[in-house]
Amino acid sequence: MRIGIEAQRVFRRHKHGMDIYVLELIRQLQFLDTVNEYFIFSKPDDDMACLKETSNFEIVLSSGHYPIWEQLILPSLAREYKLDLLHCTSNTAPINLKIPVVITLHDIIYLEKSMLFNFDFSSYQYFGNWYRKIIVKLLLRSYRSWITVSHTERGVIEKHVKTKKSPVEVIYNGVSPIFRIIDDAFYLLAVRLKHKLPEEYIFIMGNTDPKKNSKRTIGAIAKYKLQNNSNIKIIIADFAKSKVLEIIKNHNAEKFIDDFITVGYIPNADVPAVLNMAKLFIFTSVRESFGIPIIEAMACGCPVLTSDTSCMPEVAGNAALKVDPYYIDDIVEGIDKLLNESELAEKYVLRGLERVKQFTWKVSAKKTLLYYNRVIEGKLPFKKRLKILT
Repeated sequence: MRIGIEAQRVFRRHKHGMDIYVLELIRQLQFLDTVNEYFIFSKPDDDMACLKETSNFEIVLSSGHYPIWEQLILPSLAREYKLDLLHCTSNTAPINLKIPVVITLHDIIYLEKSMLFNFDFSSYQYFGNWYRKIIVKLLLRSYRSWITVSHTERGVIEKHVKTKKSPVEVIYNGVSPIFRIIDDAFYLLAVRLKHKLPEEYIFIMGNTDPKKNSKRTIGAIAKYKLQNNSNIKIIIADFAKSKVLEIIKNHNAEKFIDDFITVGYIPNADVPAVLNMAKLFIFTSVRESFGIPIIEAMACGCPVLTSDTSCMPEVAGNAALKVDPYYIDDIVEGIDKLLNESELAEKYVLRGLERVKQFTWKVSAKKTLLYYNRVIEGKLPFKKRLKILT
């Protein structure tokens, strides 16, 4: 087979969920499959060293604004390289291709009115959501071969697609081997010094996307500190200090502003060490399709506080303390328990180390390759007319 993989953003330096997904998928396919020919379609960027060509994996670089690249350049490349199948890995795909197309539909948050009409979105986020909203509705009418990353998300997708049998294959994300217990004290110290980390801290990944619930999460930490006069520090990755100040002012906790340390983007290679040294990892998002950071923290032996909504219970199982992310007091109570009840925290750590064994990129890649074969062999017809529910 001649297989194309859309990986337009895989070489960007600041990688997030979908970028990590396609990078890890390709790396594992390179180990698993030395027979089929692969063509990785991407855009040149700052981190060209993260992925290398092998004997049957060719990297094809081209540029262009994403909608134009996806709808015009990518179909042209598919024809030029005589593909048997194209895997589009980040929710959308060309709307007019004659070959089988597998689409990883991570989520359909942009089809949900509560998320689409949110005034906290930036203009960039609005444009991206509108593009996905239009394209995905068109794609759902024509393509049969879909992958999503949790049973929860498949259920959400089925609410928008009227079909007797679900067209969506569930293949879980994995956790990279770099996320593990680290015993090298000198390495940990080097990362601590590099990012100026304190001795004890809570770690959160800041994000302006409303679904990430950063306002309530930071507000809950501020309220916890007020109630307990706690001196614990908070490391916030990828979030502006000005936004933190605005949030804690609303909770009359300005005196703790120096305890909230914003460190910018932390390279993925350093995150395992940061998690190893953290007292607690908080991931109280209101809406996710999977939530890779949950299992990454578990693999590093860090207690996890997460949400009892969306896919988080499916991914975390009984290995994280779950709270209602819409209620600050619930988050405050969870923080208090995991910071001050050492036996409870240790219980979740041990459960987490077992839980993550269920999620590996190798298994994800194997299942994806099997799915490619089923599509090519015709066991999954790649076109089917579906009705979109309004």
